[in-house]
Amino acid sequence: MSKKYLFSDEAGCFTFNRNPNVSKYFIICTITLSDLAVAADLVKLRREMIWDGSPIGDYFHATVDKQEVRDRVYEEILKHDVRIQATICEKAKAQPHVATSKAEFYKRPWYYTLRYGIAPHVSAGDELLVTAASIGKKTTIDLLHKIG
Repeated sequence: MSKKYLFSDEAGCFTFNRNPNVSKYFIICTITLSDLAVAADLVKLRREMIWDGSPIGDYFHATVDKQEVRDRVYEEILKHDVRIQATICEKAKAQPHVATSKAEFYKRPWYYTLRYGIAPHVSAGDELLVTAASIGKKTTIDLLHKIG
């Protein structure tokens, strides 16, 4: 039996039309770790980069960080045993009964992520601590409980 940590974030919206500024995809990305050493090493890297005068913001974020910062962050992450999984759903292909509500749609990518992306790598008896980014943290937690 071992402890594992899963962190998740989502991208995309729950609008099912093809208007401008509406996402075409809904994505769930997870990272699974067997320990949290990468967190301490990223904090250490951040401090080093501050001392070096590197162009960093309040926190690491790939969409706003300069390439040199991203390169060093990814280099650090690759030193650790991490598993990254992305479930990408093309919203236009959702069956009509699935697109009836946010909850009805939302539970499906999570089901596929957990069933096919995460479960094969978690053994019986393992403990999994799930930390989901907030799309509405209460909604996320309620839906995850309904799936499980």
